[in-house]
Amino acid sequence: MKLIWLVFSLFLFQEKVPYKPNDQFRIDLDFTFKKRPPMVSSTVDFENVRKYDGSPLPYLYLNVEVLKLADEEVKIRVENSKGENIMARKIEVGAKAQLDLGFTDDIKDRVSSHEYVVYFTSKDRNPVSRIVIFFDQDGTYLVNEEKRGRL
Repeated sequence: MKLIWLVFSLFLFQEKVPYKPNDQFRIDLDFTFKKRPPMVSSTVDFENVRKYDGSPLPYLYLNVEVLKLADEEVKIRVENSKGENIMARKIEVGAKAQLDLGFTDDIKDRVSSHEYVVYFTSKDRNPVSRIVIFFDQDGTYLVNEEKRGRL
C-alpha cells in the first residue's frame, strides 16, 4: 500500500517543464504553395478521398529563432504530437530552427502532426524549458497556450 501511495505521489507532484518566456524566442510562420505529390498507395479509401485538381496548396514551415538562452540551455529537441523526435541539435543565441510542418489542410485535419514541443535541454539532456506550438482544427494556432493567429 505504501508503494502505491509513493508512486501516486510522484506522479501527482511531478513538476512540468516551464514555458520559455516569450521575450526569449520568436516564431515565424512561413507559408508557401506546393503541389501535393501523387498517391503511392495501391488501395483507395473511398470514404476519405479528397478531390485534388493538381493546383498548389498552402504549405507551412515554422521558424523558431532563439533570442536568449538560460545558462544551462545548450541543446534543443523537437517532438511532434506523435511522440517522434524530429530535430535535436546544439543551439546558440541567434540560431534559427526551421520545422517542415506540411500542408495546412493536413495539419487541421490531423493527418499530420498538429502539436510540436521544442525542449531546451542541458548538456545532460534534462529539459530546462519548453515551447509548445499547437494548431487547432479551425486553424487557430497557439504558442504556450497563447493565441497567436490562424492558418
